[in-house]
Amino acid sequence: MNKKILMGILTAVFIMVMGETVYAANMNADGQTAQVPVTYTVSNTSFVITIPAVIAPGAEGTSFEIGASGMNLRPEEYIEVSVSSGCAGDGTVTLKRQNVPEGKPVATLSTVFSVGGQNIGANGFLVGRFEDGADSRVNRLGAVSMSALNVDENTEAGDYMTTVEFKVKLKSR
Repeated sequence: MNKKILMGILTAVFIMVMGETVYAANMNADGQTAQVPVTYTVSNTSFVITIPAVIAPGAEGTSFEIGASGMNLRPEEYIEVSVSSGCAGDGTVTLKRQNVPEGKPVATLSTVFSVGGQNIGANGFLVGRFEDGADSRVNRLGAVSMSALNVDENTEAGDYMTTVEFKVKLKSR
């Protein structure tokens, strides 16, 4: 009984598939031609964004690269890299002096991120934009740099650190 049911289902599926045949063009005269578009969709968007493991700001500004490789984007897609935490609204990052002796106040050092010569606080904290194109690995926003703002002869010696978090977002136009 199970074999008859299975055969009936398979026969019905076969008949339905046969009824779904699609022809590009009906040609009924000698010498006719038909133009048929050929399409293939690559659906796997892929990319690798590289952010430095450590950023060391300098007094004059230290440039660093936010890079992209393995870019395979659709024409309507682009990637934005932004600072998602560790940065104040004006684009400054405050570093704290490490290994401070107990009872002594912790010294801080302010630094500022800039991209393409502009403070990142003014552009929504964006530090990178990568698009599909001939050179999709180029950061469209320009060079990224970080410089110390308040270093002078009174700045206490030592290591100053903080953590900045970056966020990568795949977007569509």
